[in-house]
Amino acid sequence: MKSVAVFALVLLTLIFFSISAQAAMPTITIHSPKAAVYNTTGILIDVQTSISANVTYTVNNGPNLTLFTDSNKANRSSTFYQSFVDGSNTLKVFATDGNDTAVSTVSLTVDTEIPTLTIRTPDNGASFGKPNVFFEFVPKDNLAASLACALTINNKVEGTIDVPSDFRGSFDKLLGVGNYTWKVSCQDTANNTISTTRTLTVQPNCGVFVRNLTINNNNIVSFLIENTGTINQIVDYTLKVNLQTAVINYTKINITKSVPVQTVYNFPLGVHQVEAEAKTDCGATSLEKLGYAKSPGENTSCILPTGNHNQISCDTNKRTLIQCQNGLWNVYTKDPTGYCASCGHCGDGTVNCGETQTSCPQDFGLSVSCDCTNRTLTLGLTPKTGQEFYNYCKSSCNLTCFSDSDCQEGAQCVDYGCSQRSGSCLVSVKNFDYTKQLSVSSEGYAIATIKNTGVLNGSVNVKFFVDNLERGNVRLPTMIPGKENSTSFYFKFNQPGSKTLKLEATSSCGAFDRETANITVYTANTVGPGQSQSVTEATFSSSENATVNTTVGQGKELKLGLLSSQPQVIRISVTGIPEEWLDYPKIIGVENDRSVRIFVDPKTPGDYNFTVFVEGKEKNFTFASTLKVLDKVPVKKLETTNIMLIIVVLIAIFCVVVYLGSRVLHKEGF
Repeated sequence: MKSVAVFALVLLTLIFFSISAQAAMPTITIHSPKAAVYNTTGILIDVQTSISANVTYTVNNGPNLTLFTDSNKANRSSTFYQSFVDGSNTLKVFATDGNDTAVSTVSLTVDTEIPTLTIRTPDNGASFGKPNVFFEFVPKDNLAASLACALTINNKVEGTIDVPSDFRGSFDKLLGVGNYTWKVSCQDTANNTISTTRTLTVQPNCGVFVRNLTINNNNIVSFLIENTGTINQIVDYTLKVNLQTAVINYTKINITKSVPVQTVYNFPLGVHQVEAEAKTDCGATSLEKLGYAKSPGENTSCILPTGNHNQISCDTNKRTLIQCQNGLWNVYTKDPTGYCASCGHCGDGTVNCGETQTSCPQDFGLSVSCDCTNRTLTLGLTPKTGQEFYNYCKSSCNLTCFSDSDCQEGAQCVDYGCSQRSGSCLVSVKNFDYTKQLSVSSEGYAIATIKNTGVLNGSVNVKFFVDNLERGNVRLPTMIPGKENSTSFYFKFNQPGSKTLKLEATSSCGAFDRETANITVYTANTVGPGQSQSVTEATFSSSENATVNTTVGQGKELKLGLLSSQPQVIRISVTGIPEEWLDYPKIIGVENDRSVRIFVDPKTPGDYNFTVFVEGKEKNFTFASTLKVLDKVPVKKLETTNIMLIIVVLIAIFCVVVYLGSRVLHKEGF
């Protein structure tokens, strides 16, 4: 009876622990960082697992660092990690519970570089005699495709716009007479912000302009009077035909507004001189003249000026295109932009067609001179620099750029000339490794990873020195931005003592980086600390042609053991498994024995025949195996009530077994 009871209890205990083990499979939750853009390299790593486990992490396939272990039954911990780099980063978290390893990955971007902002117009302290003020600027960011920009005038946001990086953005604002402080600010997707603050003044200015003087149907005269100043004005206007007053009147015109005037006048046959004149109460005047000929029939030529029927011509007095129809010159309305595109508008006596003081100073009534030495454009008595100087004087002063956008990639604009940008040509030497202890006449190694960390394509020359004497060199011909390439050198010494190793990398655009180290060379036929006399060997955790089983999302760690009697460079490659599933070093140095971790993070179920190839200096090894990836089957946690029910049922079965057993023994006389 006691044996039956013991057996039942053991069976019950095994079932209970089996259920508990299946109900507590570890999962990983990464609370921080998220898949987002950060503007700092110091980011909190906050990880939680469903149960206590050994948790480690890597950043950008770097060293495997411990976050917490299951020794204190921990299942959540955080650390402040300072080594994220500008650009793309990958964080991998591994949680190991017994023989099973779970993995979770998050990709994030770090952008700490402040955007640049070039203000093209207006200049700081600019003064305007018109109410329309045009703001133009160029934002540029190293990563963001576009930037959110805003215009603030006197501490009030007057407009927002998304501007593509390295493209022009603009605002057009109507400002009254007064002094203004304005600011353009732009922000990239990582919330890095750049802003420029300037001032401007809108001066009281009196201005009027008469335009579009036309005659329709041989008797309807019309024209437009425009307030071109910065104050509201009372305007007297007069229409004369052949110097005789036909209409005289006045009107009030507010800033930026215009008033149309139309009247009927019966022209007799012949040639006529028509004049429309406007005078403001503050003294500004404008006059437009029109020659008009009333002819007796259709398809006749025009006079004053001479022109054939349907001929199109430029009229700089009207600032428009005109067409000869039935002996009369009429405004050509089918191409409203044709005057600015086809006619010599610079010199027509008015500021139009987007003219500026530098593009057409004569319409502003200014004399012009370029001082190439002092980088100054003089308009009348006013010196101009910056964009205005560049636009007008670039040919005569042999200037090539005003901003970085005028130069090729990797170059910047300095003193109106393109030169190589600081930081565009960069190269780095990293992961420098070498034989730490070496005996005379034995061969040692030095390896390093060379990376193009700039934005320019080019080649890199790598040189290896021992005690400042060059012992080898190699050229890496094609190094695009961000590309890495590993290189190695072997060396021997005939005399013992301390030696200095140096590896230098120089890019074709002039960038330079180096790494140095000191080693000790021992007397011949002696062994330095940590060295071995074993032959070169390699072992793999999976036996030849064996199957490695895992499931989707459950990482698997394979171990490669290396043993060498001499320092050497080992290259490792894995084929048959997608590269993006793998995490392992491609090149390492081995002095005695070393264990290499090959981690697999499978994404798709199936059978994958893979090969691990180990290339040594004199001996190679090949290991073949099969990775069997099963589809992930979620294990549901048993509810507490269900567990209790199972326990109750098992206890009942146990009691029944004990009872029946006692009855049998009783009948047999025990």
